[in-house]
Amino acid sequence: MFNISMAVGSLELSRKGVLVTRLSASEDAATMNVLCADKTGTLTKNRLSIAEIISLNGFKEDEVAIFGALASNEADKDPIDLAFLSYVKQTSNSLGEHKILEFTPFDPTTRMTQALVSLGGDEFRVYKGAVEAVLELCHSPPSERSEVERRVQTLTEKGYRVLAVARGAEGVGYTLAGIAALSDELREDSPRLVNELSELGVSVKMLTGDALPVAQEVARKLNLTGPVEKMSALRSRGDENEYAQIVEGFHSM
Repeated sequence: MFNISMAVGSLELSRKGVLVTRLSASEDAATMNVLCADKTGTLTKNRLSIAEIISLNGFKEDEVAIFGALASNEADKDPIDLAFLSYVKQTSNSLGEHKILEFTPFDPTTRMTQALVSLGGDEFRVYKGAVEAVLELCHSPPSERSEVERRVQTLTEKGYRVLAVARGAEGVGYTLAGIAALSDELREDSPRLVNELSELGVSVKMLTGDALPVAQEVARKLNLTGPVEKMSALRSRGDENEYAQIVEGFHSM
């Protein structure tokens, strides 16, 4: 009787556009009171686009975009790489003038991608990656660091993911060319889904590896009220028995 009831329920849900992959899923959903949802690709489209470029040290915005695109590889299908390549294809026709001699994909230890590039007989390297890592590469002075950190803070508070781009050569040194703000837009149905789940008594928790200001801005757009906290901070509170209660009080981690 249980299997028959679940089968009939699954058939009814299919008429409403719901795909039931196992019979017990209906019961599981009915007893659910907390839903943990990944931000990237679930609540957002996972299609990054460049929203803003800030050039530095005499470079132009289109140069920053081109350097970032050169330090990208379309074949890897990395969302960040595709964002830079798409932006340059729409705004500049000079990317084809460059010849990539060597490409190094993203390395978690350096937090950057890099490429050796040839243009008109001259060779130089371009880097794209985490702002702090690129600042270290360029040996940026304190004044430049402070200015960049201020701009990065402003952009992250708007919900953007920020990367830095540098250009230079071995033995000569590297110069910070600029920073780029990338945006991952919400799926059109995400706010409505979160609201419907809330009305059904299901508390939605957003999980993300992005910076805290980005998580706060996305949570605001989704109308996820309540604290937003880092997991590292949560782990430092209470013992295992208290941990679940602490997590339930948050809406985004």
